[in-house]
Amino acid sequence: MFQDNILKIADGTENIVLHRPGSDRYEEIRGVLPRKTKEQDKRRDQSLIPYQWRTWYLPTSDVPEAPQPGQEILDSQSFRWIITKIDSSELPGSLRCVARRHDAVFSLDEYVDLFRKRADTTPSGAVEYLWFLVRAGIASKFSETTVSENGTESREIAFRTPVEVHALDRLRFPDGSYWRIVNVVTPQDDRDWTELKIEKIQH
Repeated sequence: MFQDNILKIADGTENIVLHRPGSDRYEEIRGVLPRKTKEQDKRRDQSLIPYQWRTWYLPTSDVPEAPQPGQEILDSQSFRWIITKIDSSELPGSLRCVARRHDAVFSLDEYVDLFRKRADTTPSGAVEYLWFLVRAGIASKFSETTVSENGTESREIAFRTPVEVHALDRLRFPDGSYWRIVNVVTPQDDRDWTELKIEKIQH
């Protein structure tokens, strides 16, 4: 009996909400035990988006359907954690979930505009390519600019708003400068973030 209810007597438990994206399901789970973890995502150690990791022990008696990677935990302070792994727990009667929190969600304080080129026909029938605004005011977080030996200015930018980005698109920054996209990074286990490597267009 003691082994089956170990979370019920553990110190530091809290109530969380489990959200399953793609549905309207928000499930309150009581008596969840959070613990710091040493989990790391080596692929993203140098990412523009900083991560915090935490392990969550969920009582199996309150979770009839096991969570899946990509689903979300909303903790008692309303912080959002993305589940990346679920496995057997060393604590009887619990599921072990490893999740990471995106601090950048709370610091998207810069805005950029997204432009795309399209073909247009002039009155004379000629085809010309013009830039048009796809989306204005995308909340973003971007790194400091670095300058290469040949004078090319580059930086990284991330935004959370789901926006389809094409390789030939352009970004306009608040200072009026335009930047070309060098690389698009969209992590498979975190589809609501987009990270770009960009270079400044010299005029």
